[in-house]
Amino acid sequence: MTATYATVTELVRFLNIEGTVPSRSSTGAARPDETIGTGDSSTTKFYTDQAYVISNTYSFRYSVSEGVAGTALVETTDYTLNKADGTLTLTGTGVNDVGTDNIYSEYSYCTISLTDAMLQEALDRAQVEIDNYTNTHFSTATDSTADYTQETNEKHPGKGKYDRDYYLNHYPLPNVLTTVSGTAVAIADTTVYVADTSGFPTSGYFLIESDKIQYTGKSSTSFTGCTSVGAAHSTAKNITPYVLEISTTASGSEPAWTVLSEDSEFDMDKNTGKVHVFRDDFVLDVFSTSNPPRLVPNRFRATYIYGHDTIPADIKRLCLMIAAKDLMHTIVKNKHLYGSDGFNPSMIDVDEDWIKQTLSAYASIQSANI
Repeated sequence: MTATYATVTELVRFLNIEGTVPSRSSTGAARPDETIGTGDSSTTKFYTDQAYVISNTYSFRYSVSEGVAGTALVETTDYTLNKADGTLTLTGTGVNDVGTDNIYSEYSYCTISLTDAMLQEALDRAQVEIDNYTNTHFSTATDSTADYTQETNEKHPGKGKYDRDYYLNHYPLPNVLTTVSGTAVAIADTTVYVADTSGFPTSGYFLIESDKIQYTGKSSTSFTGCTSVGAAHSTAKNITPYVLEISTTASGSEPAWTVLSEDSEFDMDKNTGKVHVFRDDFVLDVFSTSNPPRLVPNRFRATYIYGHDTIPADIKRLCLMIAAKDLMHTIVKNKHLYGSDGFNPSMIDVDEDWIKQTLSAYASIQSANI
């Protein structure tokens, strides 16, 4: 998992350990780009002056002189960069493009010899710690594929005739929604065309009216590999990444599940994970059988994604603080191993109170289904 709450660039700036090329410390003089070499139509390897380059901060271009705008080199097509040691390797295409021009660069680097990979790993660990403590996840519902956690067929016992409220084990549920678009859905269709699949997992389940449909892939405007399309659905019908089902099958038998339609058969509060079932026919059919008692739902299950549909500013800052604390442990241990002193280990916990308060504020405590 790659952290999404904060970036490596944000981390080095948070810790104030970012160096830049051109240098910001130059005063009273021009700040030219760094010249990392001159092409000769054959040389492939060039080196930046600084190692520990930070991802998403660098750019390379070639031109006859520094004052000329030149042409940007395209990563992968024209070159690869080893960020840890600052090695630029031109591809065959890059060698031909550069010719005998100069190669110029702009980039940021870590001033205390931490590689981009080490910084990213600290952010990854911080995000896992946040998710584990809060029992939820933070993402952006407008992302093409948000990294929400998906629960499949989470089961709960039935609640009886008068108490139809259920509480999902995880909450909140993100506000992810799309609609059938362009082409209506026919029975047994394997592709469902929609307005947008942003926020939906790359595979899983979705609800359309009273159909629970499984899919194995998606594009920006369609779900593919669909199965269990049991009915036709017209355009503009809502599609959601959660499905709620109830069963009235007698104990001892394989349960048969009935998919519920939102608004007409269930209502849900996404912030708390509370679901209220209000199908009347299960009460009216009581006279036709006595097992299960009164033919009310004796099983309930839910398939859904959960997490916040935004990444709040304090969650970003929390991720940066936890990652910074992690790195400070590494740095202090390294200095002690080399016999350096003058460190105050207690400073590692300088943000501890703030970290605990923010974690507690977002903790999602499971509600008992009683």
